[in-house]
Amino acid sequence: MDPFSITAGSIGIAGVATAAIGQLHSIIDGFAGAHQDAQAISSHLQQIQAPLAVLEQLTFPDAVATSRTVADLKKTGVASSVNASGEACSKFAKDLERWTRHSKPAKLSFRDKFLVGVWNKEKIGTLKTQLQSCAETLQLAVSTTQL
Repeated sequence: MDPFSITAGSIGIAGVATAAIGQLHSIIDGFAGAHQDAQAISSHLQQIQAPLAVLEQLTFPDAVATSRTVADLKKTGVASSVNASGEACSKFAKDLERWTRHSKPAKLSFRDKFLVGVWNKEKIGTLKTQLQSCAETLQLAVSTTQL
């Protein structure tokens, strides 16, 4: 019997959310000299992408095990956490592009560094907290599922 593969889509994680997470990661990594808090966001995004990749590769021997796992993952709120983080990443990416419109990817202007690092520090902190929570939820879900 062929093993069943569990994918992020089967638990309700929107592809748009995973794309937004990847896009924000690319945007932040593209700016040399980005503020420490923005770089921390990049680190949290990596912590989300790794468990998502693991969830997509999990396999189970039968349909019963797969359906139980999918039900458990839905109960834990993994999908809602990732989808909410994806929406927040999409909004933040738009904000970041607006805040850094006077800079080149190779170098942030002083004005844009101020906008990102000082003026919008609370927004960055809020996003970091949300991404950290999502990463922890995903890690717990992957660990529990692999057991």
